[in-house]
Amino acid sequence: MINGETSSAFSEKRAEWLDWISGNDQNTIHKQLWQLLSDYAFFLTLNDLRRKADQNLVEGVGFNRQLLYLLDSGFVAKQAMGIRCLVDKRKDVFSLGRLVEDLKLNRALITRESYLACRDLPYDFVSAKKLLSDGLISSGQFTAYQGIDPKPDDSERMHKNFDEMSGVLPESRKRSDCVSLEWLERLDSKIKHCENVKLFATKFIAHPADTSSRAALTNEQAGITLNRIEECLKSLCYVADSVSSQLLQSDSVGGVPTPQTFDVVENLDKGWIAAELLEEVRDLWNQHCDAVKQWTNG
Repeated sequence: MINGETSSAFSEKRAEWLDWISGNDQNTIHKQLWQLLSDYAFFLTLNDLRRKADQNLVEGVGFNRQLLYLLDSGFVAKQAMGIRCLVDKRKDVFSLGRLVEDLKLNRALITRESYLACRDLPYDFVSAKKLLSDGLISSGQFTAYQGIDPKPDDSERMHKNFDEMSGVLPESRKRSDCVSLEWLERLDSKIKHCENVKLFATKFIAHPADTSSRAALTNEQAGITLNRIEECLKSLCYVADSVSSQLLQSDSVGGVPTPQTFDVVENLDKGWIAAELLEEVRDLWNQHCDAVKQWTNG
């Protein structure tokens, strides 16, 4: 018998979790991740162009030093703050930190039976296959059942998925099996892997921490590297996919989104201004600096 109350409660929570991950809100987890991944991929592309320009000097190709500083500092700040947002565990945000905490809190609802029932899959896939096969034979259709009704095969695959999440061997399966705390803690450990970047974002970007507040920071907490950003993004993608694809049986993060309305490399072959306008740009810089100076008593 299917425990209707537990299955219904899981279906409700599943819908809520999926709304956090990939709903219509502008701040969903997938949308946050997609922006970070898109910015990361494009920054790497520009970084490669900068490296090539340094190694192979070509007349007419160069990078403005001030623009590069703006690009680098803006990229680091946006990535660090984005990672900080995604590992946040507060109750009023869309984040992977909050999501994993809520999964642990509601672990008792995530049973093998509920996991299959939310997709309307038969629990006993062996009997389902036999019934389907017998039905085809009795109707005179001697084709294999595969491709006619995918539910028995899907059920078998979902059982294997749940074996991994619950830590239960196939011969010991029960309807009441729950996702193991160890599996959820593995996700939490991936989130904790981002703790140093989160602390960096807090102490140096979100808040200008004073000397005493920074005194206990390690080197990894007091700085950030491209490799560390990459490690965090990998960890966050792992958590998002584990929950969305494996646990909730929905969409994967899917990597860097493909722009639909523009070409990402459009106009990279063009200069910012015509050479004859360079002095005019210098004048604009001086005008803006003079305007800012008026904000002070100087």
